[in-house]
Amino acid sequence: MCDWAAKLNVHIKNSVGFKENIKAPTLFEFWRSDQVSVQQFLDLADTFDIVLFRCNTGGAKVIRTYT
Repeated sequence: MCDWAAKLNVHIKNSVGFKENIKAPTLFEFWRSDQVSVQQFLDLADTFDIVLFRCNTGGAKVIRTYT
């Protein structure tokens, strides 16, 4: 397993959603959701998929503006 994939796996397993088995809303357009459950991610993700994250902090807005 690639180093980044291993780190992502550790992050997922340490998340509150994974530990508490929080269910994310089921949506056709899952990318518009604030949450995606671990099982949804595993069901939908494929090799070489790009995972994007978005947050609303000031720093994140600056990064989005310049990229």
